[in-house]
Amino acid sequence: MKKYQKVSELISLWEEFETEEKNNSFYNFSLWLNSHSIKEEKEQEQAEDAKEIEEEQLVTMPVMPEEKHLKYYEHIHLEGRIASLMNRFSRFGHFYVKKIFKEQPISNIIEFSFLAGIGNMQSPKKSELISMNVVEATTGTEILRRLKNSGLIEETEDAHDRRSKRLNLTPKGQAVVQECRRKLAEMGKLIMGNLEEKEKLSLLDTLIYLNNYHNKIYFEQFDLSIEEIIEKNIFGK
Repeated sequence: MKKYQKVSELISLWEEFETEEKNNSFYNFSLWLNSHSIKEEKEQEQAEDAKEIEEEQLVTMPVMPEEKHLKYYEHIHLEGRIASLMNRFSRFGHFYVKKIFKEQPISNIIEFSFLAGIGNMQSPKKSELISMNVVEATTGTEILRRLKNSGLIEETEDAHDRRSKRLNLTPKGQAVVQECRRKLAEMGKLIMGNLEEKEKLSLLDTLIYLNNYHNKIYFEQFDLSIEEIIEKNIFGK
């Protein structure tokens, strides 16, 4: 009976066509089938879109895991615990930053770092700014392209090297930096929790040390393999 299933479907469609159309010629039936198919496809697409939106809404609200899962770091070795928690801490920061930048023409902290860097470094070269922000050249170039297209930065030729470009903030870019700095200052108080001043200073000293340590590796040992970097920098392993 399966080979006649399509015939049965066609008959059902003809019956539906007859109830909707007075002039039930085969030509009109073919036109009706075409519009019917288009209508079905649109309805299916709309249903799929609605389902995707519903699924997205479901994942936008986090679900609290069990306490034992939140303390996953207790089962990792010391250095791994620190690295894992630092990574998690940065993701919490990303969560807050997205809310801060919600109504801004930039969407993440790295784009802000590029804008702020241009202001702080006073008309830097592209390569200088990209290196300062510790990103790959392709990633940095794409970020600069977005910022330029948004009217936040402008390029000028280097007076001493025509092959290089200098970067400057536009008035719009300056305004964005000022507004984001104000909001990030507020976020800084939030993200530090209720640490006391001496605890913050202790954490700052540790982070400055680690920043200086990894700056040296990044800028002086960039082309080495991870094995070579470990060999050169970890003593007594």
